[in-house]
Order: sequence, then structure tokens, then C-alpha cells
Amino acid sequence: MYGQHFDLTVDPFGENFDPRFFYRGYQHAAALGFLEDSLGKHEAAIALSGDSGAGKSASLRYLLNQKRHRVRMGKLDAVSDDPVSYT
Repeated sequence: MYGQHFDLTVDPFGENFDPRFFYRGYQHAAALGFLEDSLGKHEAAIALSGDSGAGKSASLRYLLNQKRHRVRMGKLDAVSDDPVSYT
């Protein structure tokens, strides 16, 4: 749709993450700093939260693509606000 309009030869919003199109804005840089620090300290668990489409997954994929950290990653959707539900 926008590819033809802007004469793009590559889809920057395709199904597969492409780090060439990662926008490192202020909030993304802060998230990357948090992730880098946490991974450097070998934290047991790291969580990013935010609105859908904010760039959480893209930030994490970008970092893992750049640094090649050895991690296990899982995605939680619709997490409860009640901390007792995690015990």
C-alpha cells in the first residue's frame, strides 16, 4: 500500500523484523538501556510493558540481534494487574 506510494523496494513493516528499520527514539533508547543493563547483570527475569504497537518486541529483537545474548524469551498477553495471581 505505502510501498508503491513512497517508491519503497523493501517492506519496513513486514512480518519479519529487520533491524535496518528500527527507530531508536527516546523511549526505545531507554528500553534498550534497561535491557542491556539487565542482561549484563544476568537478571533472572526482565519485563517490558506498554501499549500494543509501542515497540517492545522490536526493541528486544533489535538488542538480541545486535548483541547475540543467550536468552530464553516468552511473550505474555493480557497479564493480570493483581500481583496475588502470580503466586
